[in-house]
Amino acid sequence: MNDQPQPFVSHIKELRSRLGKVALLFVVVFFALYPFSHELFNFIADPLAKLISNQVSERRFIYTELTEAFVTHLKVTAFFAFLMSWPVAAWHVWQFTVPGLYKHEKRMLTAFLISSPFLFFIGMAFSYFVVFPNAFKFFLSFESMREAGQMAIQLEARMADYLGLCIRLFIVFGLCFQLPLVMLVLHFIFKITVQTFLKTWRYSVLGIFLVAAIFTPPDAFSMLILAIPLTILYGLSIGLVYFFQTLKIKEINHA
Repeated sequence: MNDQPQPFVSHIKELRSRLGKVALLFVVVFFALYPFSHELFNFIADPLAKLISNQVSERRFIYTELTEAFVTHLKVTAFFAFLMSWPVAAWHVWQFTVPGLYKHEKRMLTAFLISSPFLFFIGMAFSYFVVFPNAFKFFLSFESMREAGQMAIQLEARMADYLGLCIRLFIVFGLCFQLPLVMLVLHFIFKITVQTFLKTWRYSVLGIFLVAAIFTPPDAFSMLILAIPLTILYGLSIGLVYFFQTLKIKEINHA
C-alpha cells in the first residue's frame, strides 16, 4: 500500500467529484455529437441499407409516433457519447481505486481496465461486420413479392425498433466477449484451474447456448451466430488460462 489511509468522508467527496467529471464529459460529448445524430443512425443502419440497396422498390424507415424519430436520435447520440466517455470513466476508476491496492493488484486492475473496453469493442465490431449482415439477410428472406391472389410481404422497419435491436446486439456481444477476462478472474482470484475448466466444458457450452438463446432474437440462427463464436472464445480462453497457470508454476519452481 502506498498512501496513508484517508477518512471515509474524503473518499466519498473524491468519488462524487470523479462521477461529476464523468457526467459532465458525457453531457459535453452528447451535445457535440447530437448535430451528427442523423449520420450516426445511418452508420448503424448501413448493414441493412446495403442488403436492400439493389432492390428496385423504394425502402425506408418509418416512425409511428410523433416523437419517435426525435427520441431515436437522442438514443443513438447517447449511445455513442457513452462509448466515447467510457475510456475517461475507466481512467477515473483507476485513479480512485489504485491508491488502496498492492502492486500486483494494480497490475491486475490496469490490465482489466485496458482489456475490458478493447474486448467490448471487438465484440461490437464482430456484431456490426459479421452478425448484422448475416442476421438481417436471414430476416429479409421472409419477404415475398406480390403474386396473384396474395399480398406482398415487405419490411418497413420502425426507427426505434431497429435501433433497439442493434444496440441490444452491440451490448450482448460486447459483454459476451468479456469471457476471457471472466475466466482469468476465476483463475487468479478463485483459483479455478485449467483442469476444472476442461472437466466442466460441457456445462459451460450448455450455459453459452442458454445465454445466446436468452439475449438474441428468438430464432435458431441468431442463437448460433452468438453461441458458436463464444464457444470458440471459451476454448481460446482456456488456452490463455493455461499459459498463465504454466507461467505461475515456472515462477514457483525457480523461486
